[in-house]
Amino acid sequence: MSSELQYKLHDLEMCLISHNSRSREFITTDVPINKDNIFAKSLNGYSDGTGFSNLGFELFFPITPKLCLFLYDPKTYKITNSNSMNVKINDKDIDKINKYFYLNSNSNLYFSEKISEDYLKKHILSYEKHSKNKILEDSFRKHTNSKGQDSLYEFRIDSSQGKLILPFIKMTEYAKTITLKT
Repeated sequence: MSSELQYKLHDLEMCLISHNSRSREFITTDVPINKDNIFAKSLNGYSDGTGFSNLGFELFFPITPKLCLFLYDPKTYKITNSNSMNVKINDKDIDKINKYFYLNSNSNLYFSEKISEDYLKKHILSYEKHSKNKILEDSFRKHTNSKGQDSLYEFRIDSSQGKLILPFIKMTEYAKTITLKT
């Protein structure tokens, strides 16, 4: 399976997200690799676009408390930092990333002894996770054909929760030209 996955990810660019914060670190969870696709979510609102071959695919993987690997589709996104291979972020962006990791976890958070309970309560856990019933409700969609008949039922439990908007990730001119045909 890994050889098939490697083929699907070969066109992604890599960026290392790092920080020098004294008060923050990246957390990780029981779902250590976080997939997103802000492009797809903004395009139609129906699909999260987190299939490995989707246009606009993004992958976040915290590898140490100070480093997070970010893979992205260069047709869709550009890194606006002067060094697109290594982006240094501030405390606010660390909090956004950690909150996103928390939202997409199942039940466990992992972090170093540097992370305090106060930090978790104030910056991470303060956001109420979606209830399991809400996730199930949002994961079931009925699609109709042009005649108004039910034509497809979709059930996806693996869709990402929330949006991770970071200031150094921008849409390319190419991505801005794509519209959804109905």
